[in-house]
Amino acid sequence: MISAMIRFLIALLIAANYLAAAGLSAKIEYKSDYIFRGVTQTNHEGALQGALRYGFESGFYLGAFGSNVYDAKDDAAKAIQYDFSSGYLGEAGDIWFEAGAISRNFTIDDANYIEALFAVGYGAFRLAGYDVVAADNDYFEGDRYVEASANFSEVLGLIDIGFGAGYGLPSDRDVDSPLNLFASLGKTLGQTLKIGASAEIYSDNAKDFGKTRFAVFIGCAF
Repeated sequence: MISAMIRFLIALLIAANYLAAAGLSAKIEYKSDYIFRGVTQTNHEGALQGALRYGFESGFYLGAFGSNVYDAKDDAAKAIQYDFSSGYLGEAGDIWFEAGAISRNFTIDDANYIEALFAVGYGAFRLAGYDVVAADNDYFEGDRYVEASANFSEVLGLIDIGFGAGYGLPSDRDVDSPLNLFASLGKTLGQTLKIGASAEIYSDNAKDFGKTRFAVFIGCAF
């Protein structure tokens, strides 16, 4: 499975080299822990990730993302997550907005699902909502997640700073709604290389914060 991810990253590099001028952006990144909405997806192991995004002049875009994730059957982070996204990004004065869908797919049984995405932002600030509209496992269908975040580039001409909070809204289940708080620091070196660290504090019941996740990352953007 890992070799498949490496092939994906090589293809991503080749595509970025030829299509960057045509509206394509790409990113390759290694993270010491893949944390998604406060929860580790690799059982605290490293993750090699790649992403592609093609933006059309009309505002529509297409995207793809890949990462290794934890597979409980093998007790190792050898499964693959591969996402596809599409949507529209527009502006109304100083306010920008986004609407789209994300298909999250895994080489794990009954793990695939599709989320609708709606977001609005002003400058560095963003408010987004995600709604699971279809899932292989009906247990998760209808789940929602809201997130407020802010990202500032080259603060004091030195570092990038990001922070925010996310809140889960499980549908029709007698479970607590999780809350996660997150922050990150990053530094861009040269034209494409970026390094940094992130931390997330996660609470199963939005009250008792007993789980803190830390990760470092290094990557290239094109």
